[in-house]
Parts: sequence; C-alpha cells; structure tokens
Amino acid sequence: MGIPKENWFTLEEYHSRLAAARAKMAAREIDVLLVFGAGNVFYLTGYNSVNSWDFQCCIVPDSGDPILLIFNFELGRFLASSWLSEPVLYTAHDDPVASLVNLLDDQNLRNRRLGIEENSPNLGVSNYRRLRQMLADSQWTDASGLVDEVRLVKSEAEIAYMREAGRLTRLGAEAALAAVAEGVHDHAVASAAYEIMRCNGSDFMCIEPIVAAGYRSGLAHSTVGHIPIQHGDSVFIELGACVRRYTAPIMRTTVVGPTPPERQELTDAAQLAVETIVETARAGVPTSDVAAAALQKAIKPIEDRIQFHYNFGYSVGIGFPPDWLEPIHFFIQLHNHAPLQAGMTFHLPFTLRVLGEYGAGTSETILITESGCEVLTQGQAAS
Repeated sequence: MGIPKENWFTLEEYHSRLAAARAKMAAREIDVLLVFGAGNVFYLTGYNSVNSWDFQCCIVPDSGDPILLIFNFELGRFLASSWLSEPVLYTAHDDPVASLVNLLDDQNLRNRRLGIEENSPNLGVSNYRRLRQMLADSQWTDASGLVDEVRLVKSEAEIAYMREAGRLTRLGAEAALAAVAEGVHDHAVASAAYEIMRCNGSDFMCIEPIVAAGYRSGLAHSTVGHIPIQHGDSVFIELGACVRRYTAPIMRTTVVGPTPPERQELTDAAQLAVETIVETARAGVPTSDVAAAALQKAIKPIEDRIQFHYNFGYSVGIGFPPDWLEPIHFFIQLHNHAPLQAGMTFHLPFTLRVLGEYGAGTSETILITESGCEVLTQGQAAS
C-alpha cells in the first residue's frame, strides 16, 4: 500500500522557490547551499515532521534537484510530504555530520563554493564546529538568512493558509476570553483556546496558548501558573493556530471586573499602535516610518510608565516549535529602513507592561499589499 502524498503546494511553486534561492546564491557567489533549519527545509522540499531535532540537511546545488539528508526513521514522513523523489538516509549508528561530508564527496560538491546556514539552531554549535573542521579544506561562506529572505514575500498559496490560520486563531482567542472568570484556573482558559483551534482544524502549534493572569501579565513571556484567576486580575492571552505549518498569531487582554483607568490607558495605547500600523503600512513605505508613526502616536504618551520591547512587528509565516518568528527576524523597527513589500506578513506584538503588576497586549497578523494591508486575524482589509 502506497503512502498518500500531502500535496500542500504545486511543483511549480517549489521550482519558483528554488529559482529565487539560486538567484541569491549566484549574487553571493555560492555554488552549493547547505540548509539546516526545519522551516527552510520545509519551504524548499515540502518535507516536514514533528521531529525537527534530529540532524537534517538540504543540499541545494546551483542546478538540479536538491538532495535531502535525513535520519532513516523519518523515511515515512519524507515519502508523505516531500516532492523530491528520494532522500539520502543515515542511521542511528552513523555520524550524521560525517554522512553529510561523505555525501558532498560522493556528489563531487565538496570542492565547490559552499554556503552554510551557520546560524541555524537545527545545526547546533557542536555540529557546526565538527563540520567546520571536516570541511577545513573547502571554500566556505556564511549563508545564514539566504532562504529566509526568499520566504519574506509570501505566495498566494501561502497567504491562503495564513488566512485560515488567522480564522482559527480568532476562534481560539474568542474561546479563551469567554472562559475567563473569577475562580477559573488559568490553564482552563488555555485549554479552551487549544480545544477550539484543534477541533476546527489547527495542526500542532509552534507555541501552546499563553495565558498570564495577575502579576504574570506584567512579566514578559509568562504563561499559566495553574492558579485560579482572581477578581481584579488582568489576563493576557497570546496564541496562534497553524495550518499546513503556517501561523497567524494574536494577543488579547481582559480584566476580571471593572478595568482601572491606568490599565485601560495601556489597552487603548496598544490598540492605537496596531491601528496606526494598519493605517500606515503599505508596499514601498520605509519600515522605520511605520515604526515611528506607532511610537509617536501611541507609545510616547505612556513611555515613561511601561516596559516595551520597541519591536513594532516581526515577520511570521512558516512556524515550527519552539517559536513562530521567521528566522531572519525582519522587524518593524526604527532602525530598519528597508521598504515594505507586497506579500510580507507581520505579527504586531504590542505588549505594554508595568513590571510585575499588570500588562495589556493587543496584536494582529497583517499582510502588506500594494494599497495598504489586510488584517489576517480579523478577516478584513484596510486601505
């Protein structure tokens, strides 16, 4: 019995991605690209598995199909998901780094100009050092970010998956907000969000739903403490469903009982910052201009009271645990003067905190268009 193919994209789309990557390879004078990141391997080959921790490498020569080296236990996932005809396998008894070097030798690629995805966490420091030693006689350059740059502009097929992820994310946020009540445990709120997203079709997520209540809402990157929510607590919620590995995150905050004026001010500022970016962002606008508009209009009036990270947005799309940021970390920041491009997608993470006391977070995931932007987590367009 054959394994059914999970054809999430057309062969033409994969060829287009390869062509774009090879254009960047040529510009950097790279003949052979070694890709280790799970998201980048998925982008180029379609291969995906829950197992993103074992060593894997996609070898992209300047012509012909890529060559994928994976652990032999993952053969089934390769056959189900990748458009490539066959992988190269290593076993539990093999040294995967040595297997990669031997593969380069077998394909007569070792003596060509190599580009290595050095910053990939899927490569790791130890494997990087060993690879560097074993390829000491090869011409080598750092190719970190090359595939990530191609990924910044999404295709229509990718955007369709992100729209559906945004729909599921909204359902999760609505379920979480509806579950918040005095005496309800914070993990029950997270569970309500998780259940509705999964039941409506979300794949496994990059990050489980985050729920931070009370003082935890004033501590960045806190989540459930397995405690009952109390009257007067601020409850911060952040989550993102996944569809075909594409995600669209969202943040929301509520208060159990009346909202004190100082907390409402933070909520209003976060919402205003998001609205300002939605109104300002469009293809061709310098990224720094968008950040500056949100800073001046929404953040400056309360800047002396809050803890804020000054990242007004970051690129999202393909997501594998443990996070949903795209690895190139293209931020909407004051010092990033690159123009926005149609097809870019960003999460706008406005979390404003009074350290250890309370916080307010509001966010959306947006798509940059020629005329403005589309809010993927609201199902509406702004122009």
